[in-house]
Amino acid sequence: GGPTIQWRPGRQDLGENKCSPDGRLPDGSKRVDHVRDVFYRMGFNDREIVALTGAHVLGRCHLERSGFEGPWQEAPTMFSNDYFKVIAQRKWVKKELPNGGWQWSDKANPDVMMLPIEITMFEDEKLKPYYELYAKDEERSRN
Repeated sequence: GGPTIQWRPGRQDLGENKCSPDGRLPDGSKRVDHVRDVFYRMGFNDREIVALTGAHVLGRCHLERSGFEGPWQEAPTMFSNDYFKVIAQRKWVKKELPNGGWQWSDKANPDVMMLPIEITMFEDEKLKPYYELYAKDEERSRN
């Protein structure tokens, strides 16, 4: 189970000029300025961008789909703030992938990964405090 989210009627969709081209999400191989360009255009602020990345606690990457491989943490079917704990508390090493790309892997558990863009986001001086806050406080990571 995840958090209870109250439904609010009257959602307003943004125009196409506010969305990523072709509905694409940020490119995981790029740097923090790219993710800001994508999400600022949609009206997100830095805190909201970091909070949104917390959804990576669920699921995994598939090499044939995204070009990256593996889960972001050991329990990819449990909703928690573990994504923030993992990115903040682990040692990351560069791992070459069979497709010629690369990603970050947990030194102690190489099956756990982070996208290149996520580590640059975590290292950004304006974003890092939000990662650290959400790693310490699960309730704040959900609000």
